[in-house]
Parts: sequence; C-alpha cells; structure tokens
Amino acid sequence: ITSTPTLTPEPTATIFEDEAIVIFEPGSGAIVTSPVRVVGEAAPAFEQALVVQIADESGAVIATVPAQIAADLGHRGPFVVDVSFTVAAEQPGRISVFAVSARDGGLTHLSSVEVTLKP
Repeated sequence: ITSTPTLTPEPTATIFEDEAIVIFEPGSGAIVTSPVRVVGEAAPAFEQALVVQIADESGAVIATVPAQIAADLGHRGPFVVDVSFTVAAEQPGRISVFAVSARDGGLTHLSSVEVTLKP
C-alpha cells in the first residue's frame, strides 16, 4: 500500500517578523495635522533608539524627533511619538522611521508612509 505523505504547512511569518520597523499609524494615504502621533513596532536597535522624520512635498525634512522602543534592550517592542510640523498649505509628505548604526551612523532599518500634510 502506497500512502501519500502528509505535508505539514510551514508556519506563516507575520509582518512583524519580516519587517524591522512597522508603522501602524498613521496609515498610508492618511491626512495628518500637527502634531501627528506615529505608532509602530520595531526590532531591537542600538540603545532602543529610533528617529522619526517628516518630509514635505519637495523632500525637505521639516521635523525630526527621537523615539524609544518600549522594550528591554535586545527585544522587539512598540514605539509612540508625537511629532509637530508646520506647512503653509496642504501637500503630500512622507513620515519615515529609522534606526541608526552605532558603528558608522548609517541607516540600519527604514520604514515610511506617504501621507497628506495639512496646516
């Protein structure tokens, strides 16, 4: 008697395991006003430190603030930060969250969302 082997499905990875930094809020395409609350989750970073930046439609950085991963060193965890910005008119923008290398200051991980910035 020949039997067909039963295949065990491989565990499916969640977005949290696949991405070093995930931005939950605001979502892509959101219309935001100042201050905007940026909420997400990140893999461990040097000293659990992240940087949140907002860029306007020309790509100019109009806000930069630090954020902390709320987890013990070496562990993935949530982050929440309110970022104030100023724009003269409604325009497309980008919110970026990244970690910086302790070794050379370069970006180690980056996540961003496209938003509409409102005065």
